[in-house]
Amino acid sequence: MIFGMKKIFLRNITRFGVGGRANIFEVKKDERVPSLVRRLHARGEKMFVLGGGTNIIANDAGYTGPILAIRTKNIRIKKNSIRADAGVLLETLVRTANRKGLAGLETLAGIPGTVGGALYGNAGAYGREIREVVQSVSVFDGKKMRTLSRRACAFGYRESIFKKRSWVIVSAVFFCKKENAENLIRTSKQIRAMRIKKYPRTLRCAGSIFKNILVESSTGKKILPNISHTKIIKGKIPAGVLLEGVGAKGMKKGNIRVAGHHANLIVNTGGGKAKDVLYIIDTLKKRVRKKYGITLEEEVQYLGF
Repeated sequence: MIFGMKKIFLRNITRFGVGGRANIFEVKKDERVPSLVRRLHARGEKMFVLGGGTNIIANDAGYTGPILAIRTKNIRIKKNSIRADAGVLLETLVRTANRKGLAGLETLAGIPGTVGGALYGNAGAYGREIREVVQSVSVFDGKKMRTLSRRACAFGYRESIFKKRSWVIVSAVFFCKKENAENLIRTSKQIRAMRIKKYPRTLRCAGSIFKNILVESSTGKKILPNISHTKIIKGKIPAGVLLEGVGAKGMKKGNIRVAGHHANLIVNTGGGKAKDVLYIIDTLKKRVRKKYGITLEEEVQYLGF
């Protein structure tokens, strides 16, 4: 047995609360990542890298391969730069930056998950994305450590090079501008309050299920004539607008339902099953395709399917 392995139910470590058994290998020191990854690769099974488990829909049958859970937590500040391990909670990074008067991360307040997960999906909120303050990202590519510039990370809307490579994000350096700490803390407090109204901390969910649609994309241009301009937010057509248009709110399957206040939010009301989540997602995609002629793209990740 490899040191740090735990047999665990995925429903107990994912915010959505679904998923069967899996072998979890925790790594708590970034210098251990290369050796542990090499040993897991040697098992000949496909490895999955898990951050905070906040946007994961895991199979009820579990996952047969090894899961590397990043639990590293170091943060170092040098002048205007912050180096954070991939396992640091994004909220911890935001609070640390705010207290030090380092601007650029304050609008990400309240987003659950880890720094690694935020980089993987280029997390963003209220018109800002994490890529805007990334200076470099350190990864282990399976053979050696490498450092990528922000440009090399190929960030896009909820996209990055990490979705196309089997690399493990180890840490990142963020370069921020100096601003008044009290103002940054105040901004984050206001945003956090808005997020809690939409996503209460006790809610078993994976956040927004589908990506919003960029107005300037081919998909956006296709459906723009059918969307009120008052619904467009910062150059994006909210997926929730389309979902609401096909009657998503309140839809139920087993103990899984679409929230009544937010059509792009699917909630586990207790004891829900992944198969019911997938049923609702598939049904909504079909409805949107039929009405608007486009296919919505998931923002969540699937594990074990």
